[in-house]
Amino acid sequence: MVKALIFDLDGTLWNSVQSFVDSCNKVFQRHLPQKKTTYEEIASYMGFQTRELAQSLFPNVSEEQSIFFLKQCYKQHLLDLDQKLPPFYEGVREGIEELSRLYPVFLVSNCNSSYLKHFLKHSGLGKFFSDSECAENGNSKGKNIRLVMERNHIQSAVYIGDTSGDAKAAEEASVDFIFVTYGCGNVPQAKKRFDSFPDLVAHFKKELPATNLD
Repeated sequence: MVKALIFDLDGTLWNSVQSFVDSCNKVFQRHLPQKKTTYEEIASYMGFQTRELAQSLFPNVSEEQSIFFLKQCYKQHLLDLDQKLPPFYEGVREGIEELSRLYPVFLVSNCNSSYLKHFLKHSGLGKFFSDSECAENGNSKGKNIRLVMERNHIQSAVYIGDTSGDAKAAEEASVDFIFVTYGCGNVPQAKKRFDSFPDLVAHFKKELPATNLD
């Protein structure tokens, strides 16, 4: 029986792709005026950790330079997020609140800590998550799922995400994976999938074990 729900962030709770594209292109104008990124390119990189994303986004510079440029993009994105948050997917705001009354709800993302803290503080949803973790500790996403479970004494959980990387992380963590099809990725092998967040909420309300109400 599922005792906890662990969520990915980008592509699962909100769509930050366009806002990050816009932030990156501002940085490119300052440092690499010949370069420009697109929604399609950034969407294909969603879920990557910093080093992997830097190498993919800046393949023609040194690793040190690529990480420098990416960190500039991160800084610009945080500044831009202060002005406008990315759009949440349908039903996420009320759905997370509703699920948090029934299950312990957690957040595990490959984002950096500043971005995660910004989401928790400014999204209005931070108070509903019992714990969270990001890739800045150097762990894989799978290890961070296990870390969150262990420090919160969770025996049974599912990981909910939108990419093949999320599916691999769930497998590494030995938890079931649930694929949300509205995000950035495609996981054809996913056994459990939902086309909308309200559908996911309805499922877990129906499947709620009696022990979660004790």
